[in-house]
Amino acid sequence: MNRNGLGFRMRGGWRGWGGALSALACLLILCAGCDSLNPYRVGEKAVAKYMVTFLGPAERYQVHIDKEGARLRGGYVAHMTIAGDEVRTASGFSMRRLDADLYGVRFNSKTRKLQSIERSAFTAFVTQAAANEYLGAHNRGIPGLSVTFEPGTFVAHAAPQLLGVTIPVTLKGRAYAADGALINFETDQLAVSRLTIPLAAVRYVQDKVNPVFDVRELKLPAEVESVESGAGEMIMRGRVKLPQG
Repeated sequence: MNRNGLGFRMRGGWRGWGGALSALACLLILCAGCDSLNPYRVGEKAVAKYMVTFLGPAERYQVHIDKEGARLRGGYVAHMTIAGDEVRTASGFSMRRLDADLYGVRFNSKTRKLQSIERSAFTAFVTQAAANEYLGAHNRGIPGLSVTFEPGTFVAHAAPQLLGVTIPVTLKGRAYAADGALINFETDQLAVSRLTIPLAAVRYVQDKVNPVFDVRELKLPAEVESVESGAGEMIMRGRVKLPQG
């Protein structure tokens, strides 16, 4: 993923990915004619630095700009990759790893503003511990809500009270993306039919668990297209949403 790109260890806050690329456009234009500076390295360093400010603190960001097809003076980068380790957004949501690919990045060489991105893709890995840390800090209205990630199976745990009695509930099913912003849970009805706990407790959890996560609340500038449950972690895939203009 690195392919000789630059990596940096920094801390910062969140605003959005667009500022990082605007900074990239600015520095690439300033340095495109400098013999003593490598404009690609300067651009990689700029993006890594601004990712801290505009996405969130991370153990390290690594950026690589492909030279093939790039026309810096013409305001075009064909492809760049951005990778973050242990990224934490302003909401406190942590990702073990975040990988993003940006294609066809165009910027105005005079105004130094980002104009468009042809397409983008990201993959984010969230550990079970990080997901439960976030759920514990953000009340979902369900007592004892936590999740377990198993290969191919998303497990929701809760402890609702019915008539003053706490009833532990464990539901197995799948996570899925909805409307690009929500990560919802769908129970396996066959598994539910085999439970010996009161059906009212099951229905309570089913009715109130969604959305388990909302990427807008997570402060993640992305449109989630798919969600997968792996061994001890959740994998989100989709496209990066970048403010442009």
